[in-house]
Amino acid sequence: MEQYQLSMIILFIMALMAITLMWSLLSPPIEVKVIITRSHLDGKQMVFRIGKYGISAVNAPMLHSYPFFCEFAVLRFTDGDDFELTYQTELTQDVVVCGTAKEAHEWLDNAIAHLKRIQ
Repeated sequence: MEQYQLSMIILFIMALMAITLMWSLLSPPIEVKVIITRSHLDGKQMVFRIGKYGISAVNAPMLHSYPFFCEFAVLRFTDGDDFELTYQTELTQDVVVCGTAKEAHEWLDNAIAHLKRIQ
């Protein structure tokens, strides 16, 4: 099980870094930056900044039906790099749980595009 979890975490990080690179090449005016990569809840968390908004992506064994691929939350930056969860966007009124890498990539692509539009 540990090897499976490690493989999923590595795949998760590589996929999110590829998406970040793709968006930064396609849309330079509003950058997508990874500002935090850390261990979180016995897994990994990455925080992306997209202008005044952001996305938290967590891959960890939590209360949802694990194993799942990723949990996303939308963030609003308040001051500098300080942020808080926000449910005041059209993206979600709660966290979003994706069961597969494909589902996570699709949600993240749509979320980044949406957050760039609402700046």
